[in-house]
Amino acid sequence: MAGRLLVAGRYDEALRQVQKTLEPNPNFSPAHQTLGWIYLHEGEHAQAIHQFKSATELAGAKDNDFIVDLGCAYATAGQRTEARKILNQLKKKSGQGLATSATVAILYGALGQSDQAFDWLGKAYKERDPELTYIKVPGRRFAPLNHDPRFQEIVRRMGLPE
Repeated sequence: MAGRLLVAGRYDEALRQVQKTLEPNPNFSPAHQTLGWIYLHEGEHAQAIHQFKSATELAGAKDNDFIVDLGCAYATAGQRTEARKILNQLKKKSGQGLATSATVAILYGALGQSDQAFDWLGKAYKERDPELTYIKVPGRRFAPLNHDPRFQEIVRRMGLPE
């Protein structure tokens, strides 16, 4: 529920819901992930990074879903060195078939490197990367790229409404 409220831009309600979720189970990593996105949207970068680190630690360091969010938080906070470390880790994993191309594109987008992001998005499109099903979710991973005309082209090629 908190995740849906987050996507709807209802951050205060999402925060209350995620806090209710964490009361009985403080080790529920997706709740920490959602909390991280709430803090990121509110400009609370240190809190966002803390929550994404918690989610990653709770889920295990192999969960790319949490790792890419941590990288996005680092990039948004201006901690580019840390974000690039995660980017390099994801690129290596992608070469081994352990991370999706879209995941790499997301982090390039968060770092403001649009050309590289769209190269990886093109690759993700050709691979039919399941991460692309989230391409139009507002205010999340693909948001730094959606102002670029190449983004609308990918959305169009996917057959999604613009």
